[in-house]
Amino acid sequence: ALTLIFTHGTGFHKEQWEPTIDDFYDLLEKDDKSPKIREVWSIDAPNHGDAAVLNENVLKIGYEPICKAVCYFNYGNKLTIRFESVPWEEYARAIHTFLTNFGTGVDVDFSTRRLVGIGHSMGAVSLLLSLGYSSKLKFESLIFCEFMSSNPTFLGGPSEMLQKGAIN
Repeated sequence: ALTLIFTHGTGFHKEQWEPTIDDFYDLLEKDDKSPKIREVWSIDAPNHGDAAVLNENVLKIGYEPICKAVCYFNYGNKLTIRFESVPWEEYARAIHTFLTNFGTGVDVDFSTRRLVGIGHSMGAVSLLLSLGYSSKLKFESLIFCEFMSSNPTFLGGPSEMLQKGAIN
């Protein structure tokens, strides 16, 4: 049976995959010939989702803010959001640490599993980069998703180039 490892794109979190996983299981139940799934894991980047909350103090050391976004809400209230810069290699290191049991809290020997990596955008790149840390980590298959969309208001320049490249 397969062990699926999901990784997310920039600005998302591990829970983004839950509807996809639910739909995937629904499809598998309808077909007796479908592959068997042993387990499914979705891994947060260190500065995204629940991991960002757990790593908040660590992220303040050694990482510079890449931008500061200011959002205005009704009645003049202002919320400032600060995004910490964590290189994609750090996400790769987190994936590697999780899957090679260098971390804590997960008692699974992933080296004995038939791993299938499924990554979106930054998660796809980080899955690839995670392979460079050790030969112990092996995937039977890698599936990369890089969906692109853009508001027509922002057409032109790099956005137009990316859209044309995606169409081709």
